Amino acid sequence: MEPIIQTDSMIHAGLISSSYTPPISHLYLINHYPDTRVEMHENYQKQSFRNRMYLISSSGLQLLTVPIVHKQNQLFSDVKISYSEPWQRNHIRTIRTCYSNAPYYIYYSDLIENAISSNFTFLHELNNQLLHTICKSLNIQGPTNTETWEKAQSHQADFRDKIKIEKETRLTTPAYPALFPFDPNTIGKISSLDLLFNLGPDGESFLNASKLVARTENTFK
Repeated sequence: MEPIIQTDSMIHAGLISSSYTPPISHLYLINHYPDTRVEMHENYQKQSFRNRMYLISSSGLQLLTVPIVHKQNQLFSDVKISYSEPWQRNHIRTIRTCYSNAPYYIYYSDLIENAISSNFTFLHELNNQLLHTICKSLNIQGPTNTETWEKAQSHQADFRDKIKIEKETRLTTPAYPALFPFDPNTIGKISSLDLLFNLGPDGESFLNASKLVARTENTFK
């Protein structure tokens, strides 16, 4: 497997899609590229990290999904959250079940629960709040948002829509202290909440010691 991070000295910025708490692979890119931007103006795609996250639970990976108001051909920036079901309560309960015994849960849980409990109108508002809360907690520089659709420039590594739920992304990492057994090949798509609650301020060092690679030749096509 070959590293997919571009090492060209001219490349110092990344472009990524928004996510409901960034998967650890997104957080790795944010940490690696100091001038990362989050795409706000792409077409919304279903069944993606934009409104989903994976947690490690006692029974394996646990998927949480933010329900949205579905419309045809809408931009991500226009996607509204649906409150027709008590998803916030269910998500907070699941997070507590998975991580209440994690060493740093007590320090960060209120911040995460407050963000999820806020009745944001748009999905990007929720995602931004969680993203910057996690980055600040880990002392990582938070990314900015795009103002219009941007074609990747020569100084940017474009990862928009290249890290997908249905395709494995592998991070080679130091030993990871998860509370429950898990397949290490899946760590790239696990929510950064897992990293925050288990490693706390050591999360940045973990990311610095990791490397993002493509699992198969076609993973990022």
